[in-house]
Amino acid sequence: MRWALAGIAGFVSTGALYGGTALLVDAEAFGMREEWLDGSPFGDYRLPGLFLLVVIGFGSALVAMLAALRHTFAAFAATVMGTILIAWLSVETAVIGFQGGAQVALLASARYSK
Repeated sequence: MRWALAGIAGFVSTGALYGGTALLVDAEAFGMREEWLDGSPFGDYRLPGLFLLVVIGFGSALVAMLAALRHTFAAFAATVMGTILIAWLSVETAVIGFQGGAQVALLASARYSK
């Protein structure tokens, strides 16, 4: 079970590190349209990109490491990160709407990690 958790957390971390970096560098080239943010509290994708990179990317990497090392706090960390990921996906969907299967895949992995 710990290897499954480490693998899922590593998958989420890799995607979040890549996605967060892409949002910070050039969100439009990454496929994120600026008009999706119209009426939202975000003027651009910098803050969401930073949150995705730092909190979800590095947080999920920490979960993967804790699980691989059989650390006592691995299950707790996975629950916290799963909750954060569900909140992230809820806010993302509320702000930009449903934009594809990646949202569903990440939601499924967040539920599995809890």
